[in-house]
Order: sequence, then structure tokens, then C-alpha cells
Amino acid sequence: GATGSSSGSAPGTPGAPGGGGGGADDSGSALAGGAGAAGQVRITYKLPATVTLSGLTQTYTGSALTPTATAVPTGLTIVWTAAPQTAAGTYTVTATINDPAYAGSASGSFVIQKATPTVTVTVGSYTYTGTAQGPNSVTTAPVSTGVATYSYVGASGTTYGPSATPPTGAGSYTVTATVAVDANNNSASSSATAFSIAKATPTASVANSPVTYNGSPQAATVTAGSVA
Repeated sequence: GATGSSSGSAPGTPGAPGGGGGGADDSGSALAGGAGAAGQVRITYKLPATVTLSGLTQTYTGSALTPTATAVPTGLTIVWTAAPQTAAGTYTVTATINDPAYAGSASGSFVIQKATPTVTVTVGSYTYTGTAQGPNSVTTAPVSTGVATYSYVGASGTTYGPSATPPTGAGSYTVTATVAVDANNNSASSSATAFSIAKATPTASVANSPVTYNGSPQAATVTAGSVA
């Protein structure tokens, strides 16, 4: 971390010619000599404090981040300039002592690195409909605005892919989602996430019912409907 430089006036300012000599009291003030005691001027100064910065490299979380500043002596109030920061990037920050008796500061380069987010595929319930279907959304932590792409592969005896198009047929599959880089996050991929498409139960109806008895065998005409 960077160490702050502190400055303060040294006590014991010499008196003006012909006047009383300067000196210092115990209150953090210097007395400059004037024309006798009546001409003395009180000059207030601050004692130097040391400021040390740490935690100057952190990783994006989506929340505000600030480095750590340590002051000696301890317990002094510190005011930050250009911190906290949230977005990934490099910032020049300064920590300054705010105290009536002490002065000091330190500056440094504060780096927030891009995160590598955790990508989780959102899996739903799927039943064969004759059209392509499967998981097509993700959550990320921290939140990423990168575009997600998907790779679908058959599993457990189902042959399919790998393909960017969701499957149509009933069976077992896995999908891997990849989220592209954005301003605050690196590109990242999910694990191969299992899902399945269940077989459908089709509907059927008899088209020629009822029929009139004629003493002979009669066949029913069955019409297949949509799957459900």
C-alpha cells in the first residue's frame, strides 16, 4: 500500500528583532515574538500522522468497494476521495486524516478487477409438443449483462447435438450456457445441466360415432388429435 506523507509546523518560531523570542506551549501552538508580550501571535499547527493503504486490488461484486486505510496514531477519522467505487476499472484514491490535532494523507491506485461470474441454468418442465424446447435462461452472480448462448447434447442413450438449437424429441439431455464478457465480468460457462423432455399423451376421437345397428360388423373411424 502507499504511505501518506504528513506535514506540520515545527514549534518554536523565532521572535522578531527587538521583540520577545518565540516559543511553544503544550497545546499544539507556536508563539511568534512581537513587540513584547502584547505583540505575540499564536500560530496553530497539526502533528503529523502516518496513513497506509491496503486492499488496493479487489474484484467486482456489484456493490461499492473501498480500500483499507490505517492511521498511526490509531482512531483518527479518515475521509476518502474517489472512493468507494463499484464498476471494474482503475481509480486514483486518497485517504486524508480529518482531525483537529493531526494531519496526514496517502494516495494510491485502486484497481477493481472483472469478476468471473457463477452461471446457473434455469431448468423447467418439458413435455413433447413437436417443437424445439429446453432451458434458455440463466442467472449469474454477480449479475452480468453478457449475452448467453447454449449448447444442447443428448444424454443417457439419447442421441443429439451438440447443437445451439434446443431438442424436439422426448429424451434426456444436458445444456451448457456460456455468458459473454461485459464491462464488469469475464466470460463464464455453467456446468452441463441435465433436463428431459417427457413423452406426450396424444388425444384420439371416434369420427363416426354413434352408428346405427344394421346386423353387420361396423368399423369405427378414429382421428388422432394433438399431443397433450
